[in-house]
Amino acid sequence: MKSKQFIIQYDPSYSLSKMFEHFDQAIACKKHLQPKNVMVCHDLATIYSTITKNRLDLLTFLVAKQPSNIYQLAQLLKRPYAHV
Repeated sequence: MKSKQFIIQYDPSYSLSKMFEHFDQAIACKKHLQPKNVMVCHDLATIYSTITKNRLDLLTFLVAKQPSNIYQLAQLLKRPYAHV
């Protein structure tokens, strides 16, 4: 199974207005606004509020158990499917 990467990038100069500068090119499929599997944040508070201990624990669990779908993940976590 090919492993996937998710990157959290800190860029203090990043802003929505900067992203939308090339929006017309993105609509025309000439330029990507955001690299795939990358989350860019302009402040550390956003990163800290997004990546909580529970979410890090869940990511560690996903890497260790590698469930094939959400249903299997719910069973492994012993949680209702709707809560996963």
